[in-house]
Amino acid sequence: LSIPLSCCITPAMGKQTRAGKLFAKREGFKTDFEDQINLALFILEEKGKDDPFYKTYFRCLPQNMEDYPLFWPDTYRQHLNGSSMIASIEGIKETVEKEH
Repeated sequence: LSIPLSCCITPAMGKQTRAGKLFAKREGFKTDFEDQINLALFILEEKGKDDPFYKTYFRCLPQNMEDYPLFWPDTYRQHLNGSSMIASIEGIKETVEKEH
């Protein structure tokens, strides 16, 4: 199974958006989430179009924060014990707390 690169959403695509170009010019703002921000900028711009190429993909994305393990209560997250997800979630939480 392979997916053509033309069907993938990449941070580089976000850099080509109007907002992405402005984001690239920023000064004095450091972040560990540059790739994620560029992905989000692309998705936001694409979702604003009347008939986006990725419309079907966007419809399957989670619609609220409760769908993300990062925001799950500890009682739910404990079901992930033994997986690499726990370390990933904790790493993201630490980075977000450090930056904000």
